[in-house]
Amino acid sequence: AVEVLSLVAYQPGVTAQTLQDQRGKDCGSLLNQLVRRRLLEMKRQKPSDGTRKVPHYYPTERFLTLFSLDSLDDLPLVDESSLGN
Repeated sequence: AVEVLSLVAYQPGVTAQTLQDQRGKDCGSLLNQLVRRRLLEMKRQKPSDGTRKVPHYYPTERFLTLFSLDSLDDLPLVDESSLGN
């Protein structure tokens, strides 16, 4: 769960498919659990190609409070290659 939280925190607006590709395993149940616990929020967004809306995940204010952050800019800097891109 911490891995998924960190990936979403460093990539706000990431999709479940992108997270799955980065982790190499399904994370749907973890995402659902983190949304239920209000650490992440899901927003359905329509892609530019006009197909059906796709869920995108974002950290919540509760996430920031829990980790004593004022904003996502307060996250430690990491090498972007370590995010699985």
